[in-house]
Amino acid sequence: MDHRQATRTPVSIPVMIYHHGLPEVIGVTRDVSVEGMFVCVEGAGFSRHAVVELEIPFDTSEGKSIHTRAMIVRVEPNGLAVAFDGEAAVRGGLRNIVESHAARQP
Repeated sequence: MDHRQATRTPVSIPVMIYHHGLPEVIGVTRDVSVEGMFVCVEGAGFSRHAVVELEIPFDTSEGKSIHTRAMIVRVEPNGLAVAFDGEAAVRGGLRNIVESHAARQP
């Protein structure tokens, strides 16, 4: 059963995942919404309900990125699904990422 309230948009961008403040692994997003994302990573050893920090680039020309905490809600062999903590500023940045990628799709 799918509990998402926001539509996920296919987006492929690199994401740095930190655990306990240390860089753990770089993954690539499969889809993103203002509430969460799926990050493709293999063999990272994360567990469900773990809290991680994410660094998500959103304006590579200016070197800007979003930093947010997220909870792992699902772990699969090829990656993990995370839910964001709901900060308004983060949601605005994520909305910009989703809208810019959605506009590029046919």
